[in-house]
Amino acid sequence: MSYKISIKQKVFLITLSLFLSVVLLEIGLRVYGFVLLSPGQSNRSSMEKDGNYRILCLGESTTKLGDSPSYPLQLENILNEKLPGTTFSVINEGVPATNTTAILSNLEENLNDYNPHVVVTMMGINDYSDTPRQVLFSNTIDNPFLESLRVFKLFKFLLTQVSQNFSFIILQDHTWLYRLNKGIQNDEYFIKLADYYIFQGERFKAMDVLLKAVELYPNSAQVYSELGWYYVYQNENNLAQKMLKKAIELDPKTTEAYVILGRYYRNQQDFIKAERTLSMAVKMNRDNIEAYYELAKSYWDQKNYADAEKVLLEAIKVDPQDADMYSLLAVFSLEQNKYGAAETYFQMSKELRLRSFNQTTKVNYNKLKDIVTKRGIQLVCVQYPMRSVNDLTLLFDNHDGVIFVDNEKIFKDAVANSSYWEYFIDMFATDFGHCTTKGDRLLAQNIVNALEASLSAPGLPAGLDTQ
Repeated sequence: MSYKISIKQKVFLITLSLFLSVVLLEIGLRVYGFVLLSPGQSNRSSMEKDGNYRILCLGESTTKLGDSPSYPLQLENILNEKLPGTTFSVINEGVPATNTTAILSNLEENLNDYNPHVVVTMMGINDYSDTPRQVLFSNTIDNPFLESLRVFKLFKFLLTQVSQNFSFIILQDHTWLYRLNKGIQNDEYFIKLADYYIFQGERFKAMDVLLKAVELYPNSAQVYSELGWYYVYQNENNLAQKMLKKAIELDPKTTEAYVILGRYYRNQQDFIKAERTLSMAVKMNRDNIEAYYELAKSYWDQKNYADAEKVLLEAIKVDPQDADMYSLLAVFSLEQNKYGAAETYFQMSKELRLRSFNQTTKVNYNKLKDIVTKRGIQLVCVQYPMRSVNDLTLLFDNHDGVIFVDNEKIFKDAVANSSYWEYFIDMFATDFGHCTTKGDRLLAQNIVNALEASLSAPGLPAGLDTQ
């Protein structure tokens, strides 16, 4: 007589089998270790071999990149020179194009991997926009039990890998993508994906994406504009001109192509063509703030501050709430030693930024602080160069256990005494950019100074101020 298994029994047996499989996998991962979830092996091997006092730096491209060497590496060098009796290892876990949500989602893993004595953060500038991967896959699970499971960490790791590659995988079958869209153009998707790869430093993937977009949408002026911008970024001048002129040919009213072409001429120091092209972009679309921005910088490159200021004041009439225009006016004034005007513009820019404050940044900073300080780790929060540290302190519900690093006055004085470009390689944030080697050195030294001024903080090596 055969025994018939009911549906409920089948469900129970399947559930039990899955549960036992998860348990066995968890045991296996704990017994044999979890190498798969240990990114940054070069960081750790260097740390274990050379260092016994570990500082973990978290942030975006301003932490990871800049002009070589980055500020974390210079921080390590300064500390080891200053305190030869203590070996410091500074781990750089900055990620280009990331935001505070993604940094928070990886925090526990980084703390477990490196077991730092100090965590240094400089973050928040990218919170105005999320990358596709961050939107989909960077949510933090507020469940300590789940976070403690190796199986859960494995799932998170695999999910991250899928998220990093999924967008590119679908390009392999563009006919499927076209069928999915049922003939509707989706060139904007490819442009955003290319931007994502460029800011991740994966320029070859970005190129593949844009070339595929040209194949799919040969009449898209936006795609050719983006490809032109890519070639400008890569200093491939002939191709840049060709793509941008093609964009203008397809759509003579595309101000974006004129703006990028004007930027190209600016980079080539062909200021006559730059001004003519950018002025045309402004006339074509009075609401295109980017055109004003590039035209003002073209005048600034020639130290024609009067015309640069005039252009920016026109831009402010178009959008009085644009904090970036006030930041540029402040930097221009600073370079002319007009300190009163500079401070006025800096203050106006600051007030506008506070009005458009991103609540996510505040929430994530406080979560990060709680996680770090509960482990007995010293937290050092660094404000970006040129910006007020008071804006950073306002993000926190309380300041217990936090050392704040003020980079406002020291960088403003440095720029006023020399040149903006001695300390920054670009103006991506308008009032600051990615640092030069000299800028990163100043940033690193200022972090050391803040540590020296906070010797009573727990976890800091004694004698930091003795050298």
